[in-house]
Amino acid sequence: MAGVSMTKDWTRFAANPEAFGHKEKQLWLKLEPILHELLEELKENGKIETVHIKSETDGLKAMIENMDNCSKNHNLLLHITDDYKAFFQAVKPFGFDELTCVNLFLEIAALFTVLATEAFRTLLLFHSKDIDPSLPLGPMLKRLEASDAAPKAVARLKPFMDIEFRNALAHGLFGTEAKKIVLYKNAKFEVLDRMELADFMIRTKEQNVLTQCFIHVIIDKKKSGFFS
Repeated sequence: MAGVSMTKDWTRFAANPEAFGHKEKQLWLKLEPILHELLEELKENGKIETVHIKSETDGLKAMIENMDNCSKNHNLLLHITDDYKAFFQAVKPFGFDELTCVNLFLEIAALFTVLATEAFRTLLLFHSKDIDPSLPLGPMLKRLEASDAAPKAVARLKPFMDIEFRNALAHGLFGTEAKKIVLYKNAKFEVLDRMELADFMIRTKEQNVLTQCFIHVIIDKKKSGFFS
């Protein structure tokens, strides 16, 4: 697998290639064949949509652009650490301090993770046929597990879908405690996980890799006439 990774032009796959580290590349290489299989299996079962009207494609472009903009803002905040003292000094007159900036990063990271995960869901439903386009992420995967959809590919994909992480962030069930980020399962605040900031960042990146990989798999499929 390491040899394969050396042959790829990773600048094609990442908006911020210098931050596209070894783990992200290895995850991409695991996901790529599964996502190809997912679309192939859907096509075999007559579940691939081949006709879209302009308003649909315009909406898809707007959604992806919004996610990309959030990604850029997320990356900008990450680069604060390049010279955080100079940054804090510059923004201090506007009421920002170190804690405010850390909280802002967590908020953007949470939003970015939800947007990326939901973009994956939307892309999959957009290119599927005869499947309810309003299905939430969990029910969508359950529907795709049916024998007339893509049960084999979904079984391989599910371990990479961090649904509990997405749900905690989307429902606002997270906070900080003793310098750790805490995720909760429900409104009774049963703890799902406690993690360091670095671990939180890794989980947000993993969901973004999934969506970006799927976008490029779709692009490759379109070039080959798969959706014709």
